[in-house]
Amino acid sequence: MVYTIRNVKAEDLDQVTEVEALCFPAAEAATGESFRTRIETFPESFLVAEDESGKIIGFINGWGTDGRNIRGEKDIP
Repeated sequence: MVYTIRNVKAEDLDQVTEVEALCFPAAEAATGESFRTRIETFPESFLVAEDESGKIIGFINGWGTDGRNIRGEKDIP
């Protein structure tokens, strides 16, 4: 099987949200709106892994900082 890792696209929102819901309890899973903000704010730091069919099977995301501390989601610009 061949996997592709690439930057997220706006049209990936539903699949990313679905993967999140499979991996975390509902009370802890990020929402589609949260992912929309991340995709719009730092797409260069949001990578998805997809299988040969184009289905997203995983992702990693976060923004870069030159600060001493990692800020929380509430601090996303």
